Amino acid sequence: MNLQPLSSSICSKPFRFVFLVLFFCNCTAQKTKKNAATYPVFDSDTAIFKKDNFINRFGNYDPIYLFVKNDVERGKFRVLEHGYDSIAIRLWYTYAEPKAQVVELRKDSNGWSAEFFTIKRHQENNGKDTIVTVIRDTVIQNPKSGWDFFKQKIFALNITDLPNADDINGYDTPMDGHSVSLEIATKKFYRLRWYSAIKANIQIKEAKALNDIMNLIEYEFGEIRIKKI
Repeated sequence: MNLQPLSSSICSKPFRFVFLVLFFCNCTAQKTKKNAATYPVFDSDTAIFKKDNFINRFGNYDPIYLFVKNDVERGKFRVLEHGYDSIAIRLWYTYAEPKAQVVELRKDSNGWSAEFFTIKRHQENNGKDTIVTVIRDTVIQNPKSGWDFFKQKIFALNITDLPNADDINGYDTPMDGHSVSLEIATKKFYRLRWYSAIKANIQIKEAKALNDIMNLIEYEFGEIRIKKI
């Protein structure tokens, strides 16, 4: 019987090809598993969860973000920063006074709904303590034109993909005054956007889009803003 050396059999071309393919696939799988583990996974179809908080021109979280976050952490509003099962859209109308408004649009297993809130603040103990009162202005309601029309209009205005005001060339961002914070949460991402002095920047398409969004919400739901931003 003519037996080949064992080393010669292992090093045959077909065997080498299979060995290299298996080795490459194993390394790729380990690398993918390591990268995916870096992020929380919310469902089997989502490889990573992306969080995009608003960072101001100085490289810090904007005070408005902290203002929003404080109200959430006080238990006044649900946390969206870790994602939402379907989609949630929350607009914070903040004014140069101790009062704010919140619009919350969301879709869940029961369909779409909308809620509106007013936030009032006052300080006690010589300014050391801030007392926050949240008033639910209306029960969950439907837009005048129906959800199908409203969804079509609001998504056509690019509400989920607006950039931060600070990232827009030529946008004049004052340090104080009225502003809007926009939270978007889905299974796959969380975004926080911030715009101020929208009327002063109305010539910029993103500011106009957000202004149109606020006007659309006001028309469809009859919720009046305390002041035009």
